[in-house]
Amino acid sequence: MKYTKPMNEWQEVFAAMARFKDAIENYKVSGRSFYDLTRDLNDPMYRAIQKSGMELSQLGGYDAMRAAQGSLWPDDPSATAAMGTDLNHLWSGIDRWLA
Repeated sequence: MKYTKPMNEWQEVFAAMARFKDAIENYKVSGRSFYDLTRDLNDPMYRAIQKSGMELSQLGGYDAMRAAQGSLWPDDPSATAAMGTDLNHLWSGIDRWLA
């Protein structure tokens, strides 16, 4: 049975963060660089990461995007910071996020 009850705003934010984490995990496992992804703006992996940034921006703006980045690897701040470099390119132009 599929869950059909409308989501409240916190559930929407949680779901958007989960989609972001999934997109980033898929990206990291692929071994591809942000250079690879940004060469083809129709690449499904690039589109998933872009979409997650747009969703987070719509739900909570730049602060939600920063919180999502910070939640990636809470036990490894250096990995989270390194992903910030990639996100600078993958999310450039979404909200206040710039490369």
